[in-house]
Amino acid sequence: FVSRAKPALHEFASVPGVQESMIDVVRFVQHLTVAPGVAPELPLAAAASNSTEPDSWRWISRRCGPCVIQAGDLDVVDSSTFYERPMYLPLKDQHLLTV
Repeated sequence: FVSRAKPALHEFASVPGVQESMIDVVRFVQHLTVAPGVAPELPLAAAASNSTEPDSWRWISRRCGPCVIQAGDLDVVDSSTFYERPMYLPLKDQHLLTV
């Protein structure tokens, strides 16, 4: 049985099953190290790199608790510019949360 976690409505909310406060989780996500990957030679790459809009990234982890979720457990599920400017998380052991 796989269920989807209920999202936190604000940073002071708590999420059932997550041991850290949302303030700590947000702080851990803000400290993630993101590095540029190798971009394919596409005509869209030049246009995407000149964009003034911020990149939007959605990540997913398929781990079930009890366990620790680290940066290496995350997979990109959606990004507006992933194929034009791929990114990856080089430090796989950065702590995010405990479920």
